[in-house]
Amino acid sequence: MARGNKRLPSHPKKKRGTAAADAKRLRRFLFVWAPVIVITLALVYALSFDPIKAASRTEIVGALEEEQSAGAIGVSVYGVKLADGRSIRVGISEKGAYRMGRRLAISESETLLFRRKVYEFVRFLD
Repeated sequence: MARGNKRLPSHPKKKRGTAAADAKRLRRFLFVWAPVIVITLALVYALSFDPIKAASRTEIVGALEEEQSAGAIGVSVYGVKLADGRSIRVGISEKGAYRMGRRLAISESETLLFRRKVYEFVRFLD
């Protein structure tokens, strides 16, 4: 008997698991991972597309304090001191050199879901 060329029997494809193990994996996915995925997607969607309330838009007056940074292309971000004492940041896309202390009108809006305040530049008052 020659010892060198002994072949091992080929194995048929192994089954992944029993029906009970598959059912356990499916339950774990449905009751643990599926809700985590759905909640995460809902939060990302809500934070990205949080709509602005139509009735919450008011116009407020403020004064430029300082240029804080350059935002997107063509937009400069300024710190603005409001008449009621709050300080906010507003992006202004108009070209020009602005002197600090110049008065401007700002639109203040509130978002629907998370009640975040959103400020937009409207016009210069002087």
